[in-house]
Amino acid sequence: MTNRLWTVLAGLILLMSLGRPVVAQPPEALRIDPLALVMLQEARQAAASLELFPGWDFSKTPVLLYRPGVQDVLLNIDAPPPGFRRYAGPSPLGDEPIYVRDDSTQFDLDGQNTVIELAGQWVLVVADPASSMRNNLRSFGRMDEQDQEDWLNEWSFLSSPYGLLTLILHEGFHAFQYEQADKFADETVIAQYPALDAENNALHELEGRILHAALTDSSASSQLEALRQFVAVREARHARLTPEIVDYELRNEFTEGLAKYIEYRFFRDGTALTPRPESYLAAGFRGYGDELDRRLSRALDFASRSIAGEIRINGSYFGAGPIRFKLYPLGGLQALLLDEVMPGWKSRIFAPGVYQTTLLTEAAGLASFDGANALAQAKARFDYEAILADKRAFERDGRASAQEKLDAILNTNATLVRVQYGDLASELAGLGFTPFGVTRLDSARVIYDLVPITVDFDETHHLSFYRARALLVDTEAQELVFSIPETAATFASGLQTDISTDTFDLNAPAEVDVSGNTVQISLRSRAG
Repeated sequence: MTNRLWTVLAGLILLMSLGRPVVAQPPEALRIDPLALVMLQEARQAAASLELFPGWDFSKTPVLLYRPGVQDVLLNIDAPPPGFRRYAGPSPLGDEPIYVRDDSTQFDLDGQNTVIELAGQWVLVVADPASSMRNNLRSFGRMDEQDQEDWLNEWSFLSSPYGLLTLILHEGFHAFQYEQADKFADETVIAQYPALDAENNALHELEGRILHAALTDSSASSQLEALRQFVAVREARHARLTPEIVDYELRNEFTEGLAKYIEYRFFRDGTALTPRPESYLAAGFRGYGDELDRRLSRALDFASRSIAGEIRINGSYFGAGPIRFKLYPLGGLQALLLDEVMPGWKSRIFAPGVYQTTLLTEAAGLASFDGANALAQAKARFDYEAILADKRAFERDGRASAQEKLDAILNTNATLVRVQYGDLASELAGLGFTPFGVTRLDSARVIYDLVPITVDFDETHHLSFYRARALLVDTEAQELVFSIPETAATFASGLQTDISTDTFDLNAPAEVDVSGNTVQISLRSRAG
């Protein structure tokens, strides 16, 4: 046998002794869009390069990115919650530790971009771009035909990389802000806000016009004049409101306004930033420069229109949604003005009882100028009487819109449910709602909608909806009123222990009376 043959046989014997050949396993893959991590890195770099707020090191902020029911991706967390494992695949973040949890996510809903407490830390939450797209697509059926066509033609269902960057900076700042100060507003106050009051809305618009003028005319004398006019108008407007409503405004201007200020600063100061090369992989990303100039211009225009009540929120110009929404730019614009008139304001803003308005009032030297004259000058400068006339028409239209909402509940062909709670509790212990879905009818009657509402009558008696329904709360009649698609025949008259339907659960004993399409439910306390 030749040496060559022996060599071949020896090789075969060696392969047989090794068993099956080893096949290289592919690396682990992320199940969210890795470009979300790329944009996170870009936002971190922007926050650091621009020094957007002293003490804020965005690179250390805990972050949760998620695709509902698919994967959670967790960064910068001291102790990952149970169910997370260390990710071992390739990553745009290099060696930065990443923890993932598959198939079980913190949120089941799409598009939840927010801040939550997790594992003892404030954590930035960012929805995967595909989740945001799916959330946008769900709104398609509620549009009219022309809006649908425009929405599709303009590719509005896709996320913009600049929109994602801005969102990450806004919510990421909240995570830092919440660590510094607890100045959250009591959102129940929004139910008593005079959303349609013509004079309040006119003065509010006047504030917005003054701030816009102050930020577009950089001369020191013009800024001082605008500052004093703003403070005079705000003092006059706040004097017409209850202390609770003033406090509500100031706290939301602090919380949401400062995060909006971060957006404005990014647009204003970020034009010279040099992006990271991988950021250009995001569709539509083309660097900064003119793009941020345009975004700042659009943002300031949008702020003015929002403060003037010209922006529909959830399809309406009326109700609490537009009121709360205008507090974002009002707080942000005040912070931009503070940059000009009180450069050291950031060292004081987290102190208890200190808000943007507090510091602007101090900078204006309220005691050293004629506030009444400054108010008169502001009204003359911006034609206040024309603004007020417009707001009176707005009030009429708003009241008609509120009546339509009320009529849609009461004059239904579906089943009308009336829940009377007076025998159980003199007032409601708590409500779960969104402040963007509140319509005040008068001091006793408020309509809540947009999301599934929860009601606590006391510690043990509860009402919760599975789907969004318009709910009328009448505190004078001590009654809740709503309509449901289930037929009245679904309910049996007499004493019921608990009531459960496809639309709501009522965890409370109740006396039920069915008459036509009306179901009257009178709550009772539990025996013993």
